[in-house]
Amino acid sequence: MERFPRNHVKFSALLKPLNWVDSVYGIFGSRAFKTMGAMLKEYDSAAPLDSYIGSKNELKQVRNLVILFCDSIDNNPFLSSIGRFLLKKMALNILKNRKRLLQYYHSNKDYIEAKGKLKAPVIITGVPRSGTTLLHRLMSEDPNTRSPYTFEMEVPTPPLTLKFNPMEDPRIKNSEEVIGTLSRLAPGFMEKFAESHFWSATDMEESLIYMLAHNGIHTMNCFTAGKIYLNAFFRIEDKRPAFRYERLFFTMLDAYRPAKSHWTLKAPVYAIFSPLYLKSTPM
Repeated sequence: MERFPRNHVKFSALLKPLNWVDSVYGIFGSRAFKTMGAMLKEYDSAAPLDSYIGSKNELKQVRNLVILFCDSIDNNPFLSSIGRFLLKKMALNILKNRKRLLQYYHSNKDYIEAKGKLKAPVIITGVPRSGTTLLHRLMSEDPNTRSPYTFEMEVPTPPLTLKFNPMEDPRIKNSEEVIGTLSRLAPGFMEKFAESHFWSATDMEESLIYMLAHNGIHTMNCFTAGKIYLNAFFRIEDKRPAFRYERLFFTMLDAYRPAKSHWTLKAPVYAIFSPLYLKSTPM
């Protein structure tokens, strides 16, 4: 218990009605705020465009992983109704980026492919809590490199251009409002989180974690989903479309606001998938 104390999150009383709603569902032998239907509907809505990032068989494997995640979250007996509600909302919101990005790429394909580059990025990886975040943010201060802002990965379109100051982007306000909402709904959570990893709209963040989440593959909540999902998650053959999506994502960003020299990306989880990452050439 000293090593793993009780959950420090105390939800706001504003969220109590969610427990009542779930109780009503329980009367009929069900649970409220299930993720499966909404997540699959959103994932499948990108089907006309997702051939850019994978074959039917590869995309089916990713879809199966999304199904497994949803099933694991929906049937986790230790997850509160409030936790399930928040997980569903966050997972669904970030999954929506996948279709938006593919639509934007499709509409501007010729320009992006002509102007965008992702050549020899510097990738920072290693054991979590070993200083990768500090190193990444330090190296990102180099004016010749380019790293993704948090707000860019939370809402990637429309992409930043050279004409505008990134610190004046309206997406920053939206991202900060999300952080503020989390602070109000779960008092103390963001403050506790910041003790080990400061998170803000304008800081550089872990690109691969966002890219996987855009495709419905979650690392931040994989332990909540359980052992079966974890085992499936670490099968690297499931991730090829996500890495092609990542290449497309940064090619798009580079087309409109290019790196002078190279991109600098960071995520501890890169280390696990490095052989696959190096082999994930465009379709």
